[in-house]
Amino acid sequence: MQKRSPAAAVTFTGKLPYREVLTRLRAADALVQTSIGFETQGMTPFEAATLGTPSIVSDPDIAAELGAGVWAVPDAAGEAARVDALAETLREAVAGIRSGEVPVPAEEVVETFRQSSRTAAMIEVYERVRAERKR
Repeated sequence: MQKRSPAAAVTFTGKLPYREVLTRLRAADALVQTSIGFETQGMTPFEAATLGTPSIVSDPDIAAELGAGVWAVPDAAGEAARVDALAETLREAVAGIRSGEVPVPAEEVVETFRQSSRTAAMIEVYERVRAERKR
């Protein structure tokens, strides 16, 4: 757990330049991601983790991939139960933020998501393919 400042409020800003999004994401107490399994927004919790910001995540697959630095919303059957589960998880997260205790994103996730690690992985694939073609 990491000490963070007390929670202030939720702010809806509308469209922002990407650099500003990252600046605000780094300064946030947490990212809230309510999508489950159907959209590309699954990348935002990984961006948040890279910046050291924990996430509140509804998608169990994303929560599992993050491993740490997350408040996972429990799976629930039916819309009302899902809303209740999200509300309870948000209350837990707010209590943790207010007490200064928040989960810290896993260093492995942070390192794996960095662009430099992805570039290195692609260079490795490229070099392997080149070596195989020379045979």
